[in-house]
Amino acid sequence: MLPYTRSNDLVMSPSTDWSAQGPATIASSVTAGAFHNGAGYWSCYSRTPEGALYAAYNATQYCADPNLAARALPQTLADGPGKAAATAAARRKGLLQVRLTR
Repeated sequence: MLPYTRSNDLVMSPSTDWSAQGPATIASSVTAGAFHNGAGYWSCYSRTPEGALYAAYNATQYCADPNLAARALPQTLADGPGKAAATAAARRKGLLQVRLTR
């Protein structure tokens, strides 16, 4: 069973391991994940604020590699029009740009 917490507090990031995967730099932690590397991308994060941090960061990194983006984004993005548009663009263009806003 993966760690789970009801706390929404993210005080500091756990100790992070960094690994290169093509042009992407993937972050992982022994306490927050990712715990599974299947189909060429990391998944399976703890249900904690730290796990959400790693999942969100790594999802942006998948966009650095068009082949990885096309495989990973359908599994890592929430259902909705943004997911459909992002995965279609990744498959069609082989390139996906992510724009982060506040």
